[in-house]
Amino acid sequence: MVAFMVQLVFCLLVNNSMVSNDLATESQNQLMEWRLFVGHNAKYYDEISDTSLVARVCDGTLTLSRAASQASAYDDMSGYLGETLKDFTGAYDGRILCLLCLLLWSFAIIQELNSIRLFCNALWSKTT
Repeated sequence: MVAFMVQLVFCLLVNNSMVSNDLATESQNQLMEWRLFVGHNAKYYDEISDTSLVARVCDGTLTLSRAASQASAYDDMSGYLGETLKDFTGAYDGRILCLLCLLLWSFAIIQELNSIRLFCNALWSKTT
């Protein structure tokens, strides 16, 4: 029972302090508007590299004179989601780490429930 309480407190702490929706619907809409009206605007087209502002943000170019917050948001998202799995080099991304943590936590819960079942069976056999 103590292990269950510790796990519950851990889950509450993680939920309250580490889980945040940085990309709420409003932020997603603003990023979409930025991409349509600023990122692909001809005024910000770079003739030297022959790329749009959006392409430079997605490429992680260090020559950006603007769009720093969009580049930061893109870095955060690509860091969590990982790269494409062309040659399985991006297989260890945030989604797999999250699934691994959930799987291990589920095993711990199953083990705790089994211990509780065995304890209740022992109590039941003592009383009868």
